[in-house]
Amino acid sequence: MGKLKEKILLLYHPTNDTLHRWFVEGEEKAGSLSDASSDSEEVVLLLSGLDVVLTSVELPATNKTKQLKALPYALEESLLESPEAYHFCVEPGAKKNEFAVAYIAKKRFADILSACQQARLTVSAVFPSVLSVPITSPAWGLYVYDDTVLIRTSHYCGVTSSLESASFLLDSMCETQDPAIDVYNYSQKALELNRP
Repeated sequence: MGKLKEKILLLYHPTNDTLHRWFVEGEEKAGSLSDASSDSEEVVLLLSGLDVVLTSVELPATNKTKQLKALPYALEESLLESPEAYHFCVEPGAKKNEFAVAYIAKKRFADILSACQQARLTVSAVFPSVLSVPITSPAWGLYVYDDTVLIRTSHYCGVTSSLESASFLLDSMCETQDPAIDVYNYSQKALELNRP
């Protein structure tokens, strides 16, 4: 009987099928989804901030069922399409009547799952990639790989940026606060921060 393949953590690249990254027995690999399937049939998928949006919303006090039904419509102004075109995941927020929300276009999500299925990968869980960045509250976590920067600001919040825009984005995010930031740089390129 052959050795069972372990579940792998796969960082899905939103625009290039040859740039996905995954980790097998502590070793980082990169390539296509088909390449990843040679290491495992089952993956935990990490999706980019280009695909998944993280936000929070506060809703008037009422019963939970009504709040959850109203939630997509409370975000309607920030959506490019009608709320019916999105898949929403919700967690209770830090404050009463606040909800942490992740959302992705249903068509995009179906396309990603279909690509994984075509590569013979079984997706066992899906998370926004920014939530994989370690944080030690109240410090933020900043993870750099290739030309991408993930900035995690709290348990359920964070953003994805290009390396070239990260410093500007971080400056604007820090206008009203001055958090400590733990930096994890796994890129060959230097990250320039305009911070002390």
